[in-house]
Amino acid sequence: MKMNKLAAGALALALGLGAVAPAVAAEHSGAELVLEKYKEELKEVNKKRVKYLDATEKRAVVDKAVKEAEAELAAAKAAYEAQFKPYLQYMDSEATNGVIDVKGLVRKPVDAAALKLQGLLEDGKIVNYNDVNLNAAVAGTYDKAETLKWALENKKETATAEEVTAEVERFSNALAQYAKDVKETSRLQSVYQRYLTAQYAYDEAKVRQAEVYADTKDAIEAYDKAFDELSKLAGQYGLVVQVGNNGLQIVKPEDDKVNAPDAEKSKEELVKELKAAADDNRAAIKSAEFLLENAPKSVAKVKDKLEAQIVTAKAALAKAEAALEKLEGKVALVATAYADEDVSVDELESLIKENEDAANAINETIKENEKDQPEVDDEEEEEDKKEEDKKEEDKKEEEKAPAKKPGNNARTGIAGVAGVAGILAAASVAYAASKRD
Repeated sequence: MKMNKLAAGALALALGLGAVAPAVAAEHSGAELVLEKYKEELKEVNKKRVKYLDATEKRAVVDKAVKEAEAELAAAKAAYEAQFKPYLQYMDSEATNGVIDVKGLVRKPVDAAALKLQGLLEDGKIVNYNDVNLNAAVAGTYDKAETLKWALENKKETATAEEVTAEVERFSNALAQYAKDVKETSRLQSVYQRYLTAQYAYDEAKVRQAEVYADTKDAIEAYDKAFDELSKLAGQYGLVVQVGNNGLQIVKPEDDKVNAPDAEKSKEELVKELKAAADDNRAAIKSAEFLLENAPKSVAKVKDKLEAQIVTAKAALAKAEAALEKLEGKVALVATAYADEDVSVDELESLIKENEDAANAINETIKENEKDQPEVDDEEEEEDKKEEDKKEEDKKEEEKAPAKKPGNNARTGIAGVAGVAGILAAASVAYAASKRD
C-alpha cells in the first residue's frame, strides 16, 4: 500500500516517531516498518516471557524449600547438640553407615571414665566388671563411697589418693548420666533421627535447587537477552518497554500504564468484598435452615444436599469471620496500612470465592427445588385453608386454647404460607431483622 508524504508524516507524529523522510514513504513509511518490527519482536519476547515466568516460579519454589529445610536442620541440630552434648566426642567414630546406635552411645562416657580410673589401679582390677556398676546405677543402688574405698585399696603405688578420688568422681558422674539417658533412649533416638532426617532433606533440597536452576537457565537468559534487545530497539525511537500484568507493551515514556484496569485490587477493596460475600453466605445459610425447620416437606427431596451445603457454607463463613476479626482495627474499611502477615491478599481472594460459591450452591439448590413443587390453584388453596381453619377451630375447642395456631398447607407442608416463595420471603424478613438486632 502506497502512502503520500502527509499521511506518512501524520502517522509518524501520532506514534511519536517524528517526521518520516519522504524517500521512505514510497512503499512503506518508517513508522509502518517500525510497527511491523515491534509486532514481531513483541510476540517473540512475550512468548519467552511466559517461559521466563514459569522458570522463575520454579526457582521460587525450590528456594523456599531450601530455606524451610535449612531452618528445620538448624532447629534439629540445636536439639541434637543439646541432648547429645556429653557424647559429641564419640559420635563421628561410632557411626555405622552414617547411623549411630544411641543405646550403645550413652555407655561410651562411662567406659572412657572407667578406663582412666583403671589406669590408676593395680593390674587385673576391672572397674566395670560384669556391668555391676552400670546396673547398679540404673537401679539407683550405686554407691560412690564404696567405689572410692575399693579404688583407694587397689591403687598403684605411683598413683596418689587425690588422682584416684578425682577419677572416681568423673566415673560416678558418667554413671549418673548413663542411668538418666538409659531411661530416655527412645526419646534420644527420636532427637537423633530428626537430625539425620533434616540433614538428608536439606541435602536433597540443595540438589533439587541446583537441578532446577540448571533447567531454567536457558529460559531466563533467553528472555533477559530478548528484553534488552527490544528495549534498545524501542529506545531508538524514544519509546520504552513496559512490563505489566498483560505482558510487554511498547509505549511512550509519559504514557500511563496500559494495563492499569487489570491491576490487582487493593486489600481494602478485597476486605469489603469479603464482608459482602460473608453476608450473602450468612443469608443463604439462614434461608436454608429456615426451610428445613419450617417447611421440611417442601425440601424433603433435597434435605441431605442442603444439610451438606450448610456444613460447607458454615465452614467457609467461619474462616471468613476469623480473617475479618484478625484485620479488625487494622482495616476499618479505610485506607490504612494493612498487616499482610495477618491475612494475605491471596487468602482474602480465596475466602471471597469460597463464600460466594457456598452461597450460590445453597441458593441454586433452593431455586431448583422450587421448580419441582406442585402448583396449587387459588380454589384448591382456599379449600385447604378452610379445611385447616376448621381443624384448628376444633382443636381450639378441645384444648381451650386462647390463641389460634397457624394452619398447615396440605399440599406443601408449609406453615401458614402458600408456597416456598412465601417461606423464602419470610426467611428474608427474619434475616433482615436479625441484622438490625
